[in-house]
Amino acid sequence: MWDKDGLSALVAFAQLTGKLKAQGKTLWDKLEELYRQHGFYFNAQRSIALDPKSPPIGEKLRRNPPTEIAGKRIEVIEDLNSSIRQFADGSTETIDLPASDVLIYLLEDQSRVIVRPSGTEPKLKCYYEVISDFPAEMDYAQANQAAQAKMLALIEAHQKSL
Repeated sequence: MWDKDGLSALVAFAQLTGKLKAQGKTLWDKLEELYRQHGFYFNAQRSIALDPKSPPIGEKLRRNPPTEIAGKRIEVIEDLNSSIRQFADGSTETIDLPASDVLIYLLEDQSRVIVRPSGTEPKLKCYYEVISDFPAEMDYAQANQAAQAKMLALIEAHQKSL
């Protein structure tokens, strides 16, 4: 059976390409426009090998939750195990997702850190997202370099805190 969603996406992509070409623009031009409007998003993942006998790190983080990561205040902690979203002011709300041993930290600068154990190995998996500005005076290489530097600082500080 054909994947109708994929075909629809392909048609929309082709229409966008044609529209941009008629305007003398490329897909890259559109992507750069979106980056400049919404920020330059940069993602990374790191795994930390754990001693198989060590207690679950999620329990440690839940008992003594951090208030900042890499010098940035944590604005929201989402605990998918308890289905609770806790805000910096102490208020909470329920998260309507299936329970899972995942902690998500949303930082004041819109960076995000997600921590979860591996399901198959004694590893901790950490996912990182930073958003950098992409002003008109900056080219793509400069924006990419700035995002990478921000990402490396976040990863290094977070990994040291574990």
